[in-house]
Amino acid sequence: MTWILLQFIYPVLIILIPYSIYKRQGAIVEKFNLRIAWSSSYRKLFMLVTLLLLLIFHFICLNGQCSLAGLVPSSLFVLGLFSYKYSHWILNQLHKPKLMFSAFVATLVLLFVPGMYSSAVTLGIILVASLFYPTKEKIRQNNQYK
Repeated sequence: MTWILLQFIYPVLIILIPYSIYKRQGAIVEKFNLRIAWSSSYRKLFMLVTLLLLLIFHFICLNGQCSLAGLVPSSLFVLGLFSYKYSHWILNQLHKPKLMFSAFVATLVLLFVPGMYSSAVTLGIILVASLFYPTKEKIRQNNQYK
């Protein structure tokens, strides 16, 4: 029973905590945004933390009641994110408005398809991560001053 509760509470926390931080726009958020745009090491750390959150969710799903039909595609996607080039490309592509909207609609559709809950949450966590990831222009602009 605990695993099932964690399975539903964890995605809500992953969405609400960054949302509350993003709404504040304090000095901490500004420093974080500058550092992640300035250094590729911070971007790699950001992706590793995102991967850790995804792996924890997959562990919760595996112990809960997620179906393998939804867990296998999302697990393969998460395994692909271990490549920094691929994850950097994915997060940069999600800055395009049409693609972000399509991914958001796909997340909502997958939530209501039986057995695809884990894939929907994986896509949702990637969408939240892309909101904090700097755009190509911001990275290029900060790299000019190095």
